[in-house]
Amino acid sequence: FMELPEPLFPARLYDRALRCAAAASLDAAAALIDSLPPVNQLVARRLFRFLALVAAHADANKMPAANLAVCWSPVLLRAEGDDPMMLLADGRK
Repeated sequence: FMELPEPLFPARLYDRALRCAAAASLDAAAALIDSLPPVNQLVARRLFRFLALVAAHADANKMPAANLAVCWSPVLLRAEGDDPMMLLADGRK
């Protein structure tokens, strides 16, 4: 995923994705995924099903949702640009 020219969620959706995460709304999350290009929608749905399965076994694999978010968020969603300080600040949101 890191080699992709654009993350799964395009940079144009960055602010909307942060608002969606802050609201913790399943309806908002579904609408955000629905706004993705068709191939990205398919990948997102399959990937999130898989990650939910991984998180369901967190007792055995030490990968609860929070750990998965740390690993996957940089490849799923990035703001435009590559300023390291901005990327670090975004990772804390």
